Parts: sequence; structure tokens; C-alpha cells
Amino acid sequence: MIGSPADASTCVLIVDDNPIYRHGLRRMLERAPGIAHVEECHSAVDVESLVRRLQPSIVLLDRRLLHVDSLHLLAKIRAASPAARIFLLSSEDDPDMRREAFAAGADGYITKDTPDDVLLALVAG
Repeated sequence: MIGSPADASTCVLIVDDNPIYRHGLRRMLERAPGIAHVEECHSAVDVESLVRRLQPSIVLLDRRLLHVDSLHLLAKIRAASPAARIFLLSSEDDPDMRREAFAAGADGYITKDTPDDVLLALVAG
């Protein structure tokens, strides 16, 4: 379980440039037990300052953000919030991308077609 309902302390940051996916993911996470706060970011511009301010427990980072190398951004997020669990989100189930994600320090790699219950279980760890 992500957190206990009595101690809903988990903060999740979603970084994805697709507003439909981002908003849907947010709505799903807001209904999950143990999640206190869900924040969204649509570009890499404000991610570092947002991560420093929020100190999220979990970051869900789009693998293919426009105009940015998400793996480089992952390193910046890790530096700003070392305790955060960072998962790369991708529309592709590509073994090379998966290897690159883990080599860059991702805690997980989640395809965007993953069912809600499976995604929640993966994030809950």
C-alpha cells in the first residue's frame, strides 16, 4: 500500500506534457488511499524548483518530454530530492529504454497502458 489512510503523507509529482494523460493519472492517484497530495508539471522548466519545494515521495516522469532529455532531468530530480522514488512513464515498452532508465537511476519503468491497479501496486512498491 502506498501509505496508510491514517497517515496519508505521500506526495506524488507527475511530470508529463500530455494534459489528458496527466489529468487522468492525477484523478486516479487522488483517490488512492495514503496519497496526501498530487501535483502536476507539464514541462521541465519548473521541475527542479517544484521538487525542492514539495520534496515528493514519488515522481512520475514522462520518458519523452518535449525539448528535454528525461534521463538528464531524472538526475536533477534525484539531486534535488534524493529520497524520492522516480518512475519513468513511457508509451513504449522498449527493452533498451528500460535499461537506460534503470542505468540512469530510475526506481521503475511504467508503460502508459499499464492498468490502474497494477500502476498503483508498482508505485506502492
